[in-house]
Amino acid sequence: MTYDTTPEGFGKTSENTDTTEGAFLELFQEAKIVQSARFDSNDPAFADEMI
Repeated sequence: MTYDTTPEGFGKTSENTDTTEGAFLELFQEAKIVQSARFDSNDPAFADEMI
């Protein structure tokens, strides 16, 4: 994501961007979706995988 108009320092990858990589881990038709997202950041508080 790129933010055109945001407060300074809003992005977590750079000043105005957030970069993520995602994947579907499980798909059960009409029942359940499990997705993971990995966030790129130099700040350990924001960098990691979220499931």
